Amino acid sequence: LLRELGLYYAMQENYDRAAYYYIDLVDNFPVEPAVRIEAAEVLFSSDSNAEAAAQLELYLQAEPEDIEQKIKLADFYYEQGELRKALPHMLSLLERQVKRDDYLLAVARIYLFNLGRTDRALQYFEQYREEFPEGKDVSSEISTLQLIVANDLLAIVENDGVWMLWRDLARITPDRIGIYRAMADMLEEMGRKREKDLMEVLHIINIHEPKDFEIVAQLSSLYLKNNMYGDCLNILETSRAHHTNNGQYYLLRARCETGSGLDIQTLQSYLEYLNIKPSDEEIIGKALDLAGRLGLVDQMRIIFGAGNQKSGSPSVVGSRSFMEGLLKSGLIEEAHQFYQLIIDQNINVTLAAHLTEKLSNAYLRTNRPFLAEQILRFFAASQPDQADGYLLLAHYHLSRQEPIKAAVWLEALDRRVDSSVIKLDQPRMSRLLYLNLLYGQLRGKVGMHQKALSHLNGQFKANKVVGEDVEILLFAALHYFDTNRYDEALTLMRRFRPKFKGVERLQSLRQIVLHEKNNRPAPFAPDDFKHLSPVQKFAVAESLLELGRNQEAQLIAQSLSTEIPLSVRARTLQARSTIAMGDYQAALVHYRLLADEFTQEVHFLDQILRLENQLATPTSIFSIFSVAADETGRKSHISQTIDSMDYPEAKLMWARALWSEGKWEESLDVYGLLDTELKRDIDQFIDLLQNHPELAGRAPDFMAESSVFDLDEQEFVDLVMSTDFISAHLKDEVNLISAEYYSHYRWGKIVDKEVTAKSSLKAREFYQAEIDYEKLFEEDEELTEPIYPDLATVYGRLGKYREESRLIETIQERSILAPDLTRATEKSIRRQQPFLAFEGSYNKEEGRDGFKNIINTYLGIGLEIKPTLSQEIGVKYGRNDYGNSFTSVLTKSSYMLGNYAIQFGEQTEGSFKLGFEDFDTDASSYLIYDLRLKSSLEQRLKFYGLVKQEPVDDTIESLEDNIYRKDVQFGINIDYLFGLFFGFDLSFYDYNDNNEGERYELWGAYRWFGDRSFVDFTYSYLKLQNDVANGSGPVLNDDDESPSYWSPDDYWKHRLAALYKLELWPTGRLQSGTSSLSAMYALGYENNDVLVHEFEANILLEIGQPFLVKGTFSTLVSDDYDNLKGYLSLVYRW
Repeated sequence: LLRELGLYYAMQENYDRAAYYYIDLVDNFPVEPAVRIEAAEVLFSSDSNAEAAAQLELYLQAEPEDIEQKIKLADFYYEQGELRKALPHMLSLLERQVKRDDYLLAVARIYLFNLGRTDRALQYFEQYREEFPEGKDVSSEISTLQLIVANDLLAIVENDGVWMLWRDLARITPDRIGIYRAMADMLEEMGRKREKDLMEVLHIINIHEPKDFEIVAQLSSLYLKNNMYGDCLNILETSRAHHTNNGQYYLLRARCETGSGLDIQTLQSYLEYLNIKPSDEEIIGKALDLAGRLGLVDQMRIIFGAGNQKSGSPSVVGSRSFMEGLLKSGLIEEAHQFYQLIIDQNINVTLAAHLTEKLSNAYLRTNRPFLAEQILRFFAASQPDQADGYLLLAHYHLSRQEPIKAAVWLEALDRRVDSSVIKLDQPRMSRLLYLNLLYGQLRGKVGMHQKALSHLNGQFKANKVVGEDVEILLFAALHYFDTNRYDEALTLMRRFRPKFKGVERLQSLRQIVLHEKNNRPAPFAPDDFKHLSPVQKFAVAESLLELGRNQEAQLIAQSLSTEIPLSVRARTLQARSTIAMGDYQAALVHYRLLADEFTQEVHFLDQILRLENQLATPTSIFSIFSVAADETGRKSHISQTIDSMDYPEAKLMWARALWSEGKWEESLDVYGLLDTELKRDIDQFIDLLQNHPELAGRAPDFMAESSVFDLDEQEFVDLVMSTDFISAHLKDEVNLISAEYYSHYRWGKIVDKEVTAKSSLKAREFYQAEIDYEKLFEEDEELTEPIYPDLATVYGRLGKYREESRLIETIQERSILAPDLTRATEKSIRRQQPFLAFEGSYNKEEGRDGFKNIINTYLGIGLEIKPTLSQEIGVKYGRNDYGNSFTSVLTKSSYMLGNYAIQFGEQTEGSFKLGFEDFDTDASSYLIYDLRLKSSLEQRLKFYGLVKQEPVDDTIESLEDNIYRKDVQFGINIDYLFGLFFGFDLSFYDYNDNNEGERYELWGAYRWFGDRSFVDFTYSYLKLQNDVANGSGPVLNDDDESPSYWSPDDYWKHRLAALYKLELWPTGRLQSGTSSLSAMYALGYENNDVLVHEFEANILLEIGQPFLVKGTFSTLVSDDYDNLKGYLSLVYRW
């Protein structure tokens, strides 16, 4: 009934009455689900919405699959704002795939705005965007929600929950990456303190989205920032397949590989990048620089060639890197040719100066200094208003230990700066200070490192540090290093390290200082540099070579040759370090392999020729050069099979090689042709100036200012080529011309002096040769080192054994191989050895009216030690037996004498002897001393003086009377005429019996040399005067006041002597021997028309290496006086 009433009133649209009956029905009676639907519709119509919704809820409990009613109820709740009640129905409908385009958004908004469940809201927004990409744009809502969710989850990430959170998010949202991206953004904003978490989040994103390069780049950059190079490379490698066409990927990879010390892989990454972007000049420069540092010449040429092809002309950066790379690998000729091309382009002065300095330094390092200076001179003359030329030339001369010439250039620059012709910017001011520091150090000034530190501190405080300050930093750091102050060196370098990132020399010095601090005194071992990258190893090896630590440098060079077998730089470095170690044979092998590969490179062939000459095996050079003849058959010029070898040094090496092979005539022919060739070049220069006098510029004025007039052609050339002239008048056009002739000019002077000296040597004019060779060395001592053996030969034949030994020691110190001096060197070494001598002598004098009547026999032992070449220390002890013509032994004595000799500098030497003679018979003793000093005002003018005291042993009576004599003597020797010598001695002496006298001697001599001998002819005049003269006979009693020794009132003597000496077993051609024989005969004429005949024979015989026999026999016979002497010594050396 109640149902029927409800239906009735509903049909009458009296919904209120109908609702009354339906409420009574459903509240009080069990009903079917369909009745509840009827009730709900009536209730909705009567605006009893709550009751209607309640009936639908009950209905759906009974009929949960009624989609229509679910939709109705869900929409009702949603429209009424009862969103919490609508949510479960919407979720149920979504599960049943009903109205998903509407309900996904509705559910998302309910969760977001009503329930505050951002994670659930994000899930439904993301699901809507995925299912309906063309529908409403909800990206903003998703991004906002992702940030909110990410922020809520940061605490989990902070506690190492990155992966755990990732797994949990799968239950929350299908777009976990979005949340992680939002988290990454927030972590990045938090800065360094959350970088670890950021890297973990980015790593997860990268794993799931490896194609996203922004994530790869961000993560790689973070790894780089934190020096996590291995992780950086790992992440890049895992993403490699997705970014093979992305140039930035390879640049990132190159940065990571650089940090890992993987220089070769870095270069490969640069090449991959350039395959994508071949016109990127910055990366071309970096790739060229790295390839050059690694010595990968072929790759360097490919990079540079490709870059030029794309850009149309060499880039500034590329040109600099390419040329430096060639020089690092020893390809100097190729670098020079490239320099000529690039320098003609309109490049800036700074780059031109840099390239000029690099090329000049390469030639200087390879023993071609004149060409190095020529390049610098030409650059300076072409840029006369720039400071660079002055600075470069000053540095060049400082590098060659020529402070005077360096000072000329520095002073010239100061004048230009003072007159405002040249203005110095900060880099050039720093460079000038550095050169002044080097100059002060070279001149022995103290406190140079303090000036360097003061400058560095000022620059640092003012934030004005420039690139050139690195040289000043190295100067100061090296001072600390040399004085073992390693902590101070490291502190200094650490302070400035951020200012000079990438400076190889600074990095390598730091490595060396660290090693010294931690491992001294142990040298570098393989384990000490295995952590270094190849580029770092190259830098350390170069620094070790500069420090003279050649064995360590060689070890690194060998390691690099194995590590990078295609590196030309490694092979060149190995050859250089091998030379520094003195292993010329191994170095020769290295350079021959290089020359075979680089057939156009002059440097490698030049080194081969030098090494073969040093090893005395000059084979290659004889196949290159020959003497050509003209139509008449006259020797006209030097020809060569290799055009690139047409330069003075190579031809001079050929002349020297012929000389060392004993082909002296051929050698002098080559010297002559080369001399003519070089003079012809200078004649061209003179002709040019004569035909164009305006080119001479300020030369005539300079001559007037210097008070120099009427110069001949050669003197004028010397003036124009002088450092004084070019530095004072750099703008004159003549300097551009003279610079092109400079190398030939300098070599011409050497060749001219060298051929003169060798001609003198060949002619056995040893005194002239000594002068010629010393003049040659004055021209340039370093470049004339190969001539040292010749001068040693000269010293040996002149009897200047100390000079010979000193020169041989210099030859050994500088590792100059001189096979011709092998035996001479051995002899010199034996001469310096300590020795013990057993010696005996016999002396018999009779005559002078009985005032010479003594027989002396001596037996003794002597010891001598030579601590250095300039010092000798010795002592001898022996016994004397004295007698006369009447009795063989009348008295005996003990004799001891110590001696010390030293040389002061080059020109002065002194000796001091002190001892005594103690007689057995009356216990009388004599003090014996002898002080001598000899010096030279110049090479051909020598003077000497001595003071001595010794007993007078003319007669037994003079010994018994305890007579001794003190002498003061002065003398001078002159040998301005070669082979002719003159001398004068003056002595003043006095006896202890109130007698005194004077002695004068004037002499002249001529010496002629043979191949193994010499002959001396000597004339001398001797005059003696005494205050107390002898009587008519010897002293007979104590009352006789006549001296008991020979004391003539006035005595003179003329003497003419001839001496012949033969060298036995010469150590080499024209060299002195290990033994010798000599004989002398003299004829004298003295007072009272007395003729005197003298004969003397000497022998010096080496018996094996340790033993030496010396012997002398002499006799003098005249009507007034006879003398017989003998001496024998057996010497043992050890």
